[in-house]
Amino acid sequence: MSLALRTGFLHILAALAVSSCGPVRHQDRMCQADKLMGSDERNLAALVRYFPDGFPEQMQPDNCGVERPRLSTVETEWYPSQWSAACEPPLEDAATSETSSQFTFRFSYLPSFDSSIYMRLESHDSGHILVVKQMTGSGGYDPGIISRSKEIELTEDEVAAIHESIVGILEARDESIATSRQEGPKDTCFSTFDGTQWVLETVRDGQYDLVQDNTPKEGPLFDLGLMLLTKTGWKDVPEM
Repeated sequence: MSLALRTGFLHILAALAVSSCGPVRHQDRMCQADKLMGSDERNLAALVRYFPDGFPEQMQPDNCGVERPRLSTVETEWYPSQWSAACEPPLEDAATSETSSQFTFRFSYLPSFDSSIYMRLESHDSGHILVVKQMTGSGGYDPGIISRSKEIELTEDEVAAIHESIVGILEARDESIATSRQEGPKDTCFSTFDGTQWVLETVRDGQYDLVQDNTPKEGPLFDLGLMLLTKTGWKDVPEM
């Protein structure tokens, strides 16, 4: 068998393996098949593109009021590895394509010991689509492959409401940072290592931003994330 035929045959087998996991969009099946056949070097090279230059190193107060880089070394490697496994593009790329508007977002739901869910807005001339994906692996460890994915149509009013919620989330974050800097480091504080990481990325008018929290129980990020997760119609979402 020639190399070209052998490569094509292996691509078909990989695509069939992915498609057997559940209802997955055609483009996700093909992307996962390509990843299974791609080199480790090529897959690793793609991870460096998820954050704008210098973004992870920007300083802001942590839960203890101590100034630290806004993304740790672990997070800078962890999040892109999960997004890449889910065939999720860098959000800036999704916002600057010819058919997209200047506003988009991605909500990532990353349980330490259960499957991750990703939800991303795609805006086209024909309307707005919420792309939803769930993985087979664990958000804190091996992400696995896409177990199911689908597209949910959103109205202009729904997108406007989401945009308004995101503006509120970013404003609340900025107010919290300002307060922390005014008050300085706390005498006592605590950090959570396990749980579920809620990560919201947004691009507005070419500006990338990110807000995250570990296992929130209330607040604007929790409200938006819960609304989005409920919109999937999936009844077996972890911890919901």
